Amino acid sequence: MTKKLHELSRFLGKLHKSDSDYAFAKVLDQVYLCLESGIPQFTNFLDPLRLNFAQNSLRELDKFGIDVLVNGGYNGAERKILGFFPEHEGNAGFPIAKILIQYEAKYANLTHSDFLGAILGLGLDRSVIGDVVILPTSAVILAEAHISDFLLSNLHKVGKTSVSTRCLADDEHFFGMDNRVRDRLICSSPRLDNVLAVAFKLSRSDAASLIKSGKAFINWQEANSPTKTIKEGDMLTLRKHGRVQIVEFAGKSKKDYFLIDIIRF
Repeated sequence: MTKKLHELSRFLGKLHKSDSDYAFAKVLDQVYLCLESGIPQFTNFLDPLRLNFAQNSLRELDKFGIDVLVNGGYNGAERKILGFFPEHEGNAGFPIAKILIQYEAKYANLTHSDFLGAILGLGLDRSVIGDVVILPTSAVILAEAHISDFLLSNLHKVGKTSVSTRCLADDEHFFGMDNRVRDRLICSSPRLDNVLAVAFKLSRSDAASLIKSGKAFINWQEANSPTKTIKEGDMLTLRKHGRVQIVEFAGKSKKDYFLIDIIRF
Protein backbone atom coordinates (compact mmCIF):
# COMPACT_ATOMS: atom_id res chain seq x y z
CA MET A 1 0.00 0.00 0.00
CA THR A 2 1.43 3.38 -1.00
CA LYS A 3 1.88 6.07 1.64
CA LYS A 4 -1.01 8.10 0.19
CA LEU A 5 -3.35 5.10 0.23
CA HIS A 6 -2.34 4.33 3.80
CA GLU A 7 -3.03 7.91 4.91
CA LEU A 8 -6.36 7.93 3.09
CA SER A 9 -7.32 4.60 4.67
CA ARG A 10 -6.67 6.04 8.15
CA PHE A 11 -8.63 9.18 7.31
CA LEU A 12 -11.62 7.24 5.98
CA GLY A 13 -11.45 4.81 8.87
CA LYS A 14 -11.95 7.61 11.37
CA LEU A 15 -14.91 8.92 9.40
CA HIS A 16 -16.48 5.47 9.16
CA LYS A 17 -16.26 4.96 12.93
CA SER A 18 -17.95 8.31 13.50
CA ASP A 19 -20.98 7.49 11.33
CA SER A 20 -22.94 4.25 11.05
CA ASP A 21 -25.09 5.20 8.05
CA TYR A 22 -24.83 2.57 5.33
CA ALA A 23 -25.18 5.15 2.55
CA PHE A 24 -22.17 7.08 3.87
CA ALA A 25 -20.14 3.87 4.14
CA LYS A 26 -20.79 3.31 0.42
CA VAL A 27 -19.62 6.87 -0.29
CA LEU A 28 -16.33 6.14 1.50
CA ASP A 29 -15.87 3.00 -0.61
CA GLN A 30 -16.00 5.14 -3.78
CA VAL A 31 -13.41 7.55 -2.39
CA TYR A 32 -10.97 4.71 -1.74
CA LEU A 33 -11.59 3.14 -5.15
CA CYS A 34 -10.89 6.46 -6.84
CA LEU A 35 -7.42 6.79 -5.33
CA GLU A 36 -6.62 3.09 -5.67
CA SER A 37 -7.68 2.78 -9.33
CA GLY A 38 -6.97 6.28 -10.59
CA ILE A 39 -10.42 6.21 -12.24
CA PRO A 40 -13.32 8.58 -11.44
CA GLN A 41 -15.90 7.02 -9.11
CA PHE A 42 -19.49 8.01 -8.39
CA THR A 43 -21.94 7.54 -5.57
CA ASN A 44 -25.63 6.78 -5.92
CA PHE A 45 -28.03 9.71 -5.70
CA LEU A 46 -27.97 11.26 -2.23
CA ASP A 47 -30.73 13.28 -0.60
CA PRO A 48 -29.76 16.80 0.56
CA LEU A 49 -29.28 15.70 4.18
CA ARG A 50 -26.82 12.91 3.35
CA LEU A 51 -25.18 14.97 0.61
CA ASN A 52 -24.47 17.83 3.01
CA PHE A 53 -23.05 15.43 5.61
CA ALA A 54 -20.80 13.74 3.05
CA GLN A 55 -19.51 17.02 1.60
CA ASN A 56 -18.71 18.40 5.04
CA SER A 57 -16.96 15.18 6.06
CA LEU A 58 -14.86 15.00 2.89
CA ARG A 59 -13.70 18.60 2.61
CA GLU A 60 -10.04 17.57 3.00
CA LEU A 61 -9.88 15.07 0.16
CA ASP A 62 -7.81 17.45 -1.96
CA LYS A 63 -4.89 16.57 0.36
CA PHE A 64 -5.03 13.07 -1.09
CA GLY A 65 -5.22 14.22 -4.72
CA ILE A 66 -8.95 13.78 -5.14
CA ASP A 67 -11.31 16.42 -6.51
CA VAL A 68 -14.92 16.24 -5.30
CA LEU A 69 -17.69 17.41 -7.63
CA VAL A 70 -21.46 17.17 -7.42
CA ASN A 71 -24.19 16.91 -10.06
CA GLY A 72 -27.90 16.19 -10.07
CA GLY A 73 -28.52 16.36 -13.82
CA TYR A 74 -29.85 19.93 -13.98
CA ASN A 75 -29.60 23.24 -12.16
CA GLY A 76 -31.65 23.22 -8.97
CA ALA A 77 -31.60 19.45 -8.49
CA GLU A 78 -32.19 18.19 -4.95
CA ARG A 79 -30.94 14.63 -5.11
CA LYS A 80 -27.37 14.59 -6.42
CA ILE A 81 -24.43 12.32 -7.15
CA LEU A 82 -20.97 12.92 -5.69
CA GLY A 83 -18.14 12.35 -8.14
CA PHE A 84 -14.56 11.68 -7.04
CA PHE A 85 -11.93 12.51 -9.66
CA PRO A 86 -8.17 11.88 -9.51
CA GLU A 87 -6.39 15.23 -9.37
CA HIS A 88 -5.65 16.77 -12.80
CA GLU A 89 -7.86 14.20 -14.55
CA GLY A 90 -10.64 16.74 -15.13
CA ASN A 91 -14.40 16.18 -15.10
CA ALA A 92 -15.24 13.40 -17.54
CA GLY A 93 -18.95 13.89 -16.94
CA PHE A 94 -21.46 12.27 -14.63
CA PRO A 95 -23.34 9.06 -15.52
CA ILE A 96 -26.81 10.63 -15.32
CA ALA A 97 -29.61 10.01 -17.81
CA LYS A 98 -32.61 12.32 -18.26
CA ILE A 99 -35.70 10.38 -19.26
CA LEU A 100 -38.78 12.18 -20.50
CA ILE A 101 -42.11 10.52 -19.70
CA GLN A 102 -45.14 11.78 -21.60
CA TYR A 103 -48.85 10.99 -21.36
CA GLU A 104 -52.21 12.30 -22.50
CA ALA A 105 -53.14 14.89 -19.88
CA LYS A 106 -56.85 14.62 -20.65
CA TYR A 107 -56.84 11.07 -19.30
CA ALA A 108 -54.93 11.62 -16.05
CA ASN A 109 -53.23 14.06 -13.71
CA LEU A 110 -50.19 12.11 -12.55
CA THR A 111 -48.24 13.06 -9.43
CA HIS A 112 -44.68 12.62 -8.16
CA SER A 113 -45.86 9.68 -6.07
CA ASP A 114 -47.45 8.03 -9.14
CA PHE A 115 -44.24 8.20 -11.18
CA LEU A 116 -41.95 7.14 -8.35
CA GLY A 117 -44.25 4.27 -7.42
CA ALA A 118 -44.28 3.01 -11.01
CA ILE A 119 -40.48 3.14 -11.23
CA LEU A 120 -39.85 1.43 -7.89
CA GLY A 121 -42.51 -1.11 -8.84
CA LEU A 122 -40.11 -2.30 -11.55
CA GLY A 123 -37.78 -3.49 -8.80
CA LEU A 124 -35.35 -0.56 -8.81
CA ASP A 125 -33.83 0.86 -5.64
CA ARG A 126 -34.57 4.48 -4.76
CA SER A 127 -30.85 5.27 -4.65
CA VAL A 128 -30.45 4.93 -8.44
CA ILE A 129 -33.17 7.52 -9.09
CA GLY A 130 -32.59 11.25 -8.68
CA ASP A 131 -35.26 13.91 -8.93
CA VAL A 132 -38.65 13.22 -10.45
CA VAL A 133 -39.57 16.57 -11.98
CA ILE A 134 -43.28 17.00 -12.63
CA LEU A 135 -44.17 19.19 -15.61
CA PRO A 136 -47.69 20.15 -16.75
CA THR A 137 -48.12 17.24 -19.23
CA SER A 138 -45.06 15.10 -18.57
CA ALA A 139 -42.25 14.33 -16.16
CA VAL A 140 -38.48 14.02 -16.34
CA ILE A 141 -36.76 11.27 -14.40
CA LEU A 142 -33.11 11.75 -13.48
CA ALA A 143 -31.54 8.31 -13.22
CA GLU A 144 -28.18 6.59 -13.17
CA ALA A 145 -27.20 6.04 -16.79
CA HIS A 146 -26.76 2.27 -16.49
CA ILE A 147 -30.51 1.78 -15.84
CA SER A 148 -31.75 4.03 -18.65
CA ASP A 149 -32.26 1.19 -21.16
CA PHE A 150 -34.14 -0.81 -18.53
CA LEU A 151 -36.50 2.10 -17.86
CA LEU A 152 -37.07 2.78 -21.55
CA SER A 153 -37.86 -0.89 -22.17
CA ASN A 154 -40.08 -1.53 -19.15
CA LEU A 155 -41.86 1.68 -18.11
CA HIS A 156 -45.04 1.63 -20.20
CA LYS A 157 -47.62 2.58 -17.59
CA VAL A 158 -47.85 4.86 -14.59
CA GLY A 159 -50.77 3.55 -12.58
CA LYS A 160 -53.39 2.77 -15.23
CA THR A 161 -52.14 5.49 -17.59
CA SER A 162 -50.14 4.55 -20.68
CA VAL A 163 -46.93 6.55 -21.08
CA SER A 164 -44.20 6.97 -23.67
CA THR A 165 -40.53 7.41 -22.78
CA ARG A 166 -37.40 8.69 -24.44
CA CYS A 167 -33.95 9.72 -23.31
CA LEU A 168 -33.16 13.43 -23.58
CA ALA A 169 -29.89 14.29 -25.30
CA ASP A 170 -27.20 15.97 -23.21
CA ASP A 171 -27.71 19.26 -25.05
CA GLU A 172 -31.51 19.02 -25.20
CA HIS A 173 -33.27 21.79 -23.31
CA PHE A 174 -34.73 20.74 -19.99
CA PHE A 175 -37.04 23.19 -18.23
CA GLY A 176 -36.51 22.01 -14.67
CA MET A 177 -37.57 24.02 -11.65
CA ASP A 178 -39.34 26.90 -13.39
CA ASN A 179 -41.90 24.59 -14.98
CA ARG A 180 -42.76 22.50 -11.96
CA VAL A 181 -46.40 22.44 -11.01
CA ARG A 182 -47.33 25.37 -8.78
CA ASP A 183 -50.38 25.55 -6.57
CA ARG A 184 -51.92 27.62 -3.77
CA LEU A 185 -53.20 26.18 -0.51
CA ILE A 186 -55.85 27.82 1.65
CA CYS A 187 -55.17 26.74 5.23
CA SER A 188 -56.67 27.66 8.57
CA SER A 189 -53.19 27.58 10.13
CA PRO A 190 -49.54 26.94 9.14
CA ARG A 191 -49.38 23.85 11.37
CA LEU A 192 -47.86 20.80 9.74
CA ASP A 193 -50.96 18.64 10.07
CA ASN A 194 -53.19 21.32 8.58
CA VAL A 195 -50.89 22.04 5.63
CA LEU A 196 -50.42 18.34 4.80
CA ALA A 197 -54.16 17.72 5.07
CA VAL A 198 -54.94 20.48 2.56
CA ALA A 199 -52.01 19.63 0.26
CA PHE A 200 -52.93 15.95 -0.04
CA LYS A 201 -56.70 16.14 0.46
CA LEU A 202 -56.76 14.36 3.82
CA SER A 203 -58.67 14.97 7.02
CA ARG A 204 -56.64 16.78 9.64
CA SER A 205 -56.88 13.79 11.98
CA ASP A 206 -55.58 11.44 9.26
CA ALA A 207 -52.68 13.80 8.56
CA ALA A 208 -51.86 13.98 12.28
CA SER A 209 -51.95 10.18 12.53
CA LEU A 210 -49.53 9.81 9.61
CA ILE A 211 -47.18 12.35 11.18
CA LYS A 212 -47.19 10.51 14.51
CA SER A 213 -46.49 7.21 12.74
CA GLY A 214 -43.28 8.57 11.16
CA LYS A 215 -44.58 9.09 7.63
CA ALA A 216 -43.95 12.87 7.45
CA PHE A 217 -40.66 14.67 6.84
CA ILE A 218 -39.60 18.30 6.86
CA ASN A 219 -36.44 18.94 4.84
CA TRP A 220 -35.79 15.17 4.75
CA GLN A 221 -35.85 14.84 8.54
CA GLU A 222 -38.65 12.97 10.27
CA ALA A 223 -41.26 15.26 11.80
CA ASN A 224 -43.24 13.74 14.66
CA SER A 225 -45.20 16.76 15.88
CA PRO A 226 -48.46 17.64 14.10
CA THR A 227 -48.37 21.10 15.70
CA LYS A 228 -45.00 22.11 14.23
CA THR A 229 -45.23 25.37 12.30
CA ILE A 230 -43.91 25.23 8.74
CA LYS A 231 -42.00 28.10 7.14
CA GLU A 232 -41.07 29.37 3.68
CA GLY A 233 -38.61 27.13 1.90
CA ASP A 234 -39.58 23.98 3.81
CA MET A 235 -39.76 20.75 1.81
CA LEU A 236 -42.63 18.61 3.10
CA THR A 237 -42.80 14.91 2.30
CA LEU A 238 -45.65 12.59 3.20
CA ARG A 239 -44.69 9.02 2.41
CA LYS A 240 -46.88 7.38 -0.27
CA HIS A 241 -48.67 10.70 -0.88
CA GLY A 242 -46.05 13.04 -2.36
CA ARG A 243 -43.93 16.07 -1.68
CA VAL A 244 -44.45 19.83 -1.77
CA GLN A 245 -42.22 22.82 -1.14
CA ILE A 246 -43.46 25.92 0.63
CA VAL A 247 -42.62 28.83 -1.67
CA GLU A 248 -44.29 31.78 -0.01
CA PHE A 249 -46.88 32.85 2.50
CA ALA A 250 -48.99 35.06 0.23
CA GLY A 251 -51.09 36.78 2.88
CA LYS A 252 -54.55 35.93 4.12
CA SER A 253 -57.98 35.54 2.58
CA LYS A 254 -61.01 37.63 3.47
CA LYS A 255 -62.00 34.88 5.89
CA ASP A 256 -58.57 35.08 7.58
CA TYR A 257 -57.23 31.85 6.07
CA PHE A 258 -53.53 31.54 5.21
CA LEU A 259 -52.70 31.62 1.48
CA ILE A 260 -49.63 29.44 0.92
CA ASP A 261 -47.97 29.11 -2.50
CA ILE A 262 -46.32 25.73 -3.10
CA ILE A 263 -44.55 23.68 -5.73
CA ARG A 264 -45.72 20.10 -6.17
CA PHE A 265 -43.18 17.41 -6.95
